[in-house]
Amino acid sequence: MLAANLFLLPFFGNYSSLHPIFNITNQFKDLAVVSTLDTKCKETAEYILSNIGQHEYTATMVFTRNSSVIFRQMLSLPFLILAVLPANIFKTLNILEGNIDRFQEIKIIFVFVEVMGIQSDQLNDLFSWCWKMGSFSVAVMFLESSGQIYGLDPFPHPEIVSVAPAMIGDLLFVDKTKDYKGAVLGRALVDDFPRSYRYTDDDEKVKIIGCNPIFVSEFIHHMNATMVDILNKDGSLLNIFEAENSVSEGRADIPTLVRSSICRDNIMFTVPIIPSQYSFLVPFSKSVPPSAYITLPFNLDIWVLVLIIIIFISSAEYLHNRILENSSDFVRVVYNTMLGIASQSIPQEPFTSWRYRYIRIQLITIGFILTNLYLAYLSSFLTTQVYEPQLKSYKDISDRGQKLLAVNFHYEYFEQRNLTPDYRDEIVILINKDTYLNIIFTMNGTYGIGLPEEEKALIKFYQRNLERPVFFDPTLEFPVPIPGTLIRKNSTFLIHLNNFILNLWASGLLNYWRKTQSLETIRWKFRTTIEAGGGAKKLGLEHIELILKFLFFGLMFATLSFLMELLLVYILKRKQR
Repeated sequence: MLAANLFLLPFFGNYSSLHPIFNITNQFKDLAVVSTLDTKCKETAEYILSNIGQHEYTATMVFTRNSSVIFRQMLSLPFLILAVLPANIFKTLNILEGNIDRFQEIKIIFVFVEVMGIQSDQLNDLFSWCWKMGSFSVAVMFLESSGQIYGLDPFPHPEIVSVAPAMIGDLLFVDKTKDYKGAVLGRALVDDFPRSYRYTDDDEKVKIIGCNPIFVSEFIHHMNATMVDILNKDGSLLNIFEAENSVSEGRADIPTLVRSSICRDNIMFTVPIIPSQYSFLVPFSKSVPPSAYITLPFNLDIWVLVLIIIIFISSAEYLHNRILENSSDFVRVVYNTMLGIASQSIPQEPFTSWRYRYIRIQLITIGFILTNLYLAYLSSFLTTQVYEPQLKSYKDISDRGQKLLAVNFHYEYFEQRNLTPDYRDEIVILINKDTYLNIIFTMNGTYGIGLPEEEKALIKFYQRNLERPVFFDPTLEFPVPIPGTLIRKNSTFLIHLNNFILNLWASGLLNYWRKTQSLETIRWKFRTTIEAGGGAKKLGLEHIELILKFLFFGLMFATLSFLMELLLVYILKRKQR
């Protein structure tokens, strides 16, 4: 950098052509002067700085070579750049490129201090560089000529224009990119379901559906540009990598894509177009058969406790009978205990021991509490459809042995950033894109599935009309932002596109397009039949199926025991004969 305090007072020379600059600089708070150390460039920069120094509220930085200082971090927008050009203009232009990554909203005044060759050729070289960088808010002047100032009219075809020095403000402040006047913008059509994909309608016409093709098309029309669709040579949609290449190489301008595989130096993202979450959906819990409702009022630990109580009381009563009554029928004791817990009458026997009455009091108390609790809970289960507990954490998923599916290139992105769950090796299975789409289209609820926010919203929207949901959202999310669409850093419409997307969010139009396109997607892609929900079921045989099975097997066992006793009696009688 040049030190401002080393500049000399203005020296003799013809600098009258620079006077229009000083009428503009007072409109900017921050300025940057870019110059080489060539003698004439240095002298011109000193003269400019000596005049700018008279503005009390203007901060100025001077660059004479590539620096680690980034303009956007040191200067406040909008700021002005004064670039002093030697005969080899690329010395100064290289300094600009090394310190600024985007030129769309930056105002630049170029000053030729000397010309090598033909003046028009120098202008063509400079404006070719401006076109490549997307810098159109520029004014060009020649130190030796004060008659004209030159600018660039980019659309519909780039054209160099000249104006009087008093019109320099029009070259800098008029937005030349808001109207493309029919210039071409390429829309790269990408296979990125459900945001952008192809389908064939009832009339056998191939259509591109999705929210992204609509918003890109509307933006191109908003810019008054001519839209040209970019496809593969065989007419198929581009994949993510092909779309990225087409934008990076300049064959396309805006892809119908909201993510990138590899970030390149000349590519950036717009503001977000879709919500920034990636999450897992798990299968909706299975319904419990009505015949199993009889076991539902108590959890397993309560049933184990009831069993322990039965064994404890039966053992106490058995010991009592064994000692005092000389009875060893343990099965009869267990039978009496279960009758007592169920608040049923027990055959009265002449027990006079106070210890037995103490056991019976315990039995009646526990039986009263358990029986009433059981019946209260059972009555609520019989009035609604009951499901197994939902899976709400990775631990629940792992404990139940449930598997989660994730698209390979989705999941690898999160795995590289250590955002995957602790149980990933046990529960996550990687699949390709075709399998992933087939699961969505068929609403296959065998496995859980990891997916972006839009696909999740599509599934939720579809299963609202199903009698029973297929997937459940346990809010197992990866808080990783999904960016906007890809765009070249030098795209002249970058600012307009970001503002357009923000306006779509604010107006709700983007959500409206997403909803209408979701309906079309469901119509053409989903293959699950929608069933109307049914009402409450009356109590029937399915509710006592489990009890009937117990009764059937109990009768079978009793009959078998009776036949065995008959056989045993028959054998004993044969032996006695």
